Amino acid sequence: MREFIAEKIGNEYLIPLVHETTDPTTLNSLPCWKGTVIKPNHASNMVEILLEEPDALRKQQIIHDCYRWLKTDFANEAREINYRYIKPRILVEKYIGDGKFEYVLQVIYNRCCRRTSM
Repeated sequence: MREFIAEKIGNEYLIPLVHETTDPTTLNSLPCWKGTVIKPNHASNMVEILLEEPDALRKQQIIHDCYRWLKTDFANEAREINYRYIKPRILVEKYIGDGKFEYVLQVIYNRCCRRTSM
């Protein structure tokens, strides 16, 4: 999806990607987790939003969650067949919000629907 967006409207509209991996232990190499969003690329509703730097125990819990996420077949579990052919990876993106407002962009059947919530 990132490649599609970059091609259609430009890289400047992408959320900065801090790290990408298939091995969650590589998250330990990140110098700072504060201000990041950790999530899989092949599923929905699996996300860690880190507004503060987590302690060592919390980091290990997140890494454990990432292993579980990578094993999840979201296409089968949620009947979301569009996820079937996506190679599972963990993405770490820069958090671009202020912690109080959420902006969600959904594209359904080539129609863009915006939803905001507070």
